[in-house]
Amino acid sequence: MIVQPTRARPPGRRPPLRAAVVILVGALVAVVAVGALGQEPPAPDPERVAREEADRTDPNVTRSPVTPAPAEPAFPDEVLGLAVRDVVEVVDGRRAAGLSGLVAVAGYLTVAGRPTECLAAATGPRTTAAGRARPFCRRDAVIASTPEGASGDPEREPSAWARGPHLHAQVAPGTSLPYIIEPPFGNDRRDAVPAVVLASFDDARARTIGCGIEIFYCFETLLIERVLWADGRWQERRRAVEPSLEDSPRLSGRERLLITSLALPGSGPVLAEAVLPSEALAVVDPIAAGQVAPTDRAVWYLRLLSRSPEGDGAVAWLVLEDVSGRVLARGEAG
Repeated sequence: MIVQPTRARPPGRRPPLRAAVVILVGALVAVVAVGALGQEPPAPDPERVAREEADRTDPNVTRSPVTPAPAEPAFPDEVLGLAVRDVVEVVDGRRAAGLSGLVAVAGYLTVAGRPTECLAAATGPRTTAAGRARPFCRRDAVIASTPEGASGDPEREPSAWARGPHLHAQVAPGTSLPYIIEPPFGNDRRDAVPAVVLASFDDARARTIGCGIEIFYCFETLLIERVLWADGRWQERRRAVEPSLEDSPRLSGRERLLITSLALPGSGPVLAEAVLPSEALAVVDPIAAGQVAPTDRAVWYLRLLSRSPEGDGAVAWLVLEDVSGRVLARGEAG
């Protein structure tokens, strides 16, 4: 008997369950498509549209631009082992508790444009450059709690334009400041710069200035030793070279560092250094000039961070003879 083989299902037919699923999915897609195509967006509110159109076309409607508030500078909390204080804290400490000695102050610093008590202009083969001569002048400064309090006419006395809580400070001859604080030319801008200043109260080199009843924050004996930080950056120390010197200084920085470590054991970093003729030392530090041994060579005048017996910050000074490195005098500032 011949058996004809046959297929299990007729060709072209699908299992009943699979066909049902396909039909169901197709129906759902069709329903969603019809709903999406047939849906209309909500009608706009006529009153709101008219009001917005009027605001855009009306010239009397003022729209203030959104200006982000300026970020406060991130003043460092500590410098050279000393806690940094703001201007208000220093003002209150000076008035209430007689704050004295070395302080680290954070605020907005401006140096007046007109210096005073400059060394006599020297005549000779060298032309005096303003950027080199200015560090050998006395300069007035303001350290304020806000940029506006330290901004004003730099050609006038700071007491005439400083506002709000502020400190009247001085920069003694022989002290160089960063260019961002004091540009190399005297007529450059004098904008208030956020800075951390190391300064000394009641130093003998400070000059007494008059404080009228209208000047509420006038503490006339604050002397700037060094600007350590300004406008977000740590500042390098700049030496001051008196322009009348005909020969370049011979004593290297490494030699000066070695001599100071032996002459003043335990002293900290150098705050300021100046090289000048020995006869001009009286303008920079009269007390040091009265103690220095006679010499016809240029001298180095250095001010260094030291520590008092109580562990507080203090300043020491040292006078070295150029070329030889001989110690001519030393002492404590105050």
